[in-house]
Amino acid sequence: MLPFPIQIQLGEPIYEQIVRAVKKAVATGQLQPGQQMPSVRVISRELGVNPNTVQRAASRMKVFSPATPVPEALWRIAALRLAPSASARSSRLSSSSSSNPPTTDSAPKTSSNSSANTTGKSMETIIEARGLTKRYRNKEAVRDLNLALPAGRACAFLGRNGAGKTTTIKMLAGLIRPSAGSSSLLGRDSQQLRPEEWQKTGYVSENQELYDWMTGEQLIAFTSALYPHWDKSFEKRLLDKLGIPLQRRISRCSRGEKVKLALLLAMAFHPRLLILDEPFAGLDPLVRAEFLDTVLEITRQNEWSIFFSTHDIDDVEKLADDVVIIDEGRLQVSESLDSLQERFRRIDLYGSPIPIKESTEILGLQREGDHSRFIHSAFDGETAASIQACHPQVRIEVSTLSLKEIFIALAKKFQTENPRS
Repeated sequence: MLPFPIQIQLGEPIYEQIVRAVKKAVATGQLQPGQQMPSVRVISRELGVNPNTVQRAASRMKVFSPATPVPEALWRIAALRLAPSASARSSRLSSSSSSNPPTTDSAPKTSSNSSANTTGKSMETIIEARGLTKRYRNKEAVRDLNLALPAGRACAFLGRNGAGKTTTIKMLAGLIRPSAGSSSLLGRDSQQLRPEEWQKTGYVSENQELYDWMTGEQLIAFTSALYPHWDKSFEKRLLDKLGIPLQRRISRCSRGEKVKLALLLAMAFHPRLLILDEPFAGLDPLVRAEFLDTVLEITRQNEWSIFFSTHDIDDVEKLADDVVIIDEGRLQVSESLDSLQERFRRIDLYGSPIPIKESTEILGLQREGDHSRFIHSAFDGETAASIQACHPQVRIEVSTLSLKEIFIALAKKFQTENPRS
């Protein structure tokens, strides 16, 4: 049993609800410093949620980890934030704003979950697309894309090769004109961005060109003069963390060193929005890990907004709050990572074969003898019970999926529906 109640509700990420419930429990005395917390597995079983969700909640709190005593530091943090007085605590809890996943309008989705702001509270939109379309002669690279991304969150932008990710990012950033529709960045039309907007936006792309005749030191000095909020102390911290060679000409730097330099140039002025287009492509595993750790640590500390595309799906789960997936230029998924992982499950059925066929909810169906396996894309608390009630002779096993497994299942579905020549 949990030592305090947690009531999961729709409308905000589950891990953030867990964080808030733990802090409230400490502030109200339901949890005391040194009290033993249940393990991740116990908490996830009690709440009926993915263990990864509980672990993300623990990571977000930084000083707290399940299965360890509640530290004095957590009590102080919770007391400072939530316990000035009983009335103030109640008011603050009732008025605290929730983080919302990306919202969409008329674009098709594989999710049955609404990602709209169900709390009724206004959220600043950092990126918005309205019917965004791009045609190249007879090919539509992006088709009628509708998207709204709230500020302060990290959104992973995923899709197969050629899905339209880079074209979308370039339209959002005002680097190319759409054939139809419009988009905005930081509240301003993407085609009318001023220096003020770019001074609040960091951008790193896979094929970004740097002035390779300069040294790293010269390029940093040149770039810093363009940004009024350039932070020299933050620059030094990034240099120490990334290990960028300053005296070497950029033309003689490795790809990994160039990407690290581009990252520093995109972050040292404390952007409100960081756009990363395939930043990990071609990097060796060590450099990629260093790059990701730096982005994860610094953006979480500064609560920046991040919009990034990548094929390294394993890395996404460490960084993303939300997931957007497009295919053939059309929006397919737009929701929080928690929501996506909550509704996807692998189901194994053992016993007499039952009549199951692939559908919008049943993906990757496999049969071998009396064993059937598939991925259910709209799983909830009643799914397994419903199957069992209809087929009592069948033994059911349900398991969670990583984001990579979910993406592969969806990519195979897209490939079947939209085969490429």
